[in-house]
Amino acid sequence: MVKKDVEYFAKEFIKLFPESEEEYHLHLKKYGELLGHVFFGGVINQPLSHLLLKNKDKTTLLKYIDFIETMYSSGNDSVQNIVEVTILAYLGDNDTVLKHACSYFSEDIIQASKSLEEGYGRRNIVVSYKNGKVYVRW
Repeated sequence: MVKKDVEYFAKEFIKLFPESEEEYHLHLKKYGELLGHVFFGGVINQPLSHLLLKNKDKTTLLKYIDFIETMYSSGNDSVQNIVEVTILAYLGDNDTVLKHACSYFSEDIIQASKSLEEGYGRRNIVVSYKNGKVYVRW
């Protein structure tokens, strides 16, 4: 399977969140090219973090989570790096946000977050399983 690149995901993000199209064009004008970490950090981190903090608008929350999951599972190394270094690191800045995020994330993303958090020395995420569900604590 051919892994998809950052340009592909930027276009897919705009399809899901058409309100971000102007931000995309401003980004290209400012930088002259698509800088994945900057663009996705700008359009995902704060809105998703805000949604996770309140943990109420599940429909919008799941649009973001599903998109991140697809980036991670279908993206090339550069795209996976954006998920890990830009998005997961930002979500890990707040305990509540990260706990809520982990309740939605797949096991692959939870493991990526666990590795990142341990690497940063912020927390040791313990993953456990019960009745087919994944639980995290630290």
